[in-house]
Amino acid sequence: MFFIFGFRDEDEQDDFEKRMALKLAEQEEEDLNRIKEESRKRREAILEKYRNQHLQQQNESRSEDAGKGTFPVLVMFYIYS
Repeated sequence: MFFIFGFRDEDEQDDFEKRMALKLAEQEEEDLNRIKEESRKRREAILEKYRNQHLQQQNESRSEDAGKGTFPVLVMFYIYS
């Protein structure tokens, strides 16, 4: 983005350039922070998806084990101990 202005003197032009450089630096920092936050949210969503898949696999595995008779054997062991 470029502006064409008529400046009264060099000091006014220098001040303008400094303000524009400062605004540009602030915008770059805001953009970087926004990108970092979006990345953090994506990583968190991926981790949450992995956790849910892992829990679902554990639950399915337990259901299969219960169907195979593992659970009653454990109960009988507990009762007779």
